[in-house]
Amino acid sequence: MDKYKEIVVDLVERRRMTHAQVSEFIRQQYGETCGFGEWSVRQFCRIHGVRPGGKLSVTNDQLTEAVSSAIDQVCSCTEFHSALSQLCI
Repeated sequence: MDKYKEIVVDLVERRRMTHAQVSEFIRQQYGETCGFGEWSVRQFCRIHGVRPGGKLSVTNDQLTEAVSSAIDQVCSCTEFHSALSQLCI
């Protein structure tokens, strides 16, 4: 399947075909039958990081920073509401 990597990437990432559709496309267009079933396409995509819409455009560091920031915001809001509710008593 490696010789069709660019085609699989195009079909999954850009055209957003399912694994079953990619399997059927390769079978019809290129006459390949062995090793191109839906399961094989799914495994190939998992191993090579191929996914609909392409690879994630956020790094682990960016994700960690965003999650950390969101947690800080939630915590400060919780503390604010707690302090506010004590003032209203």
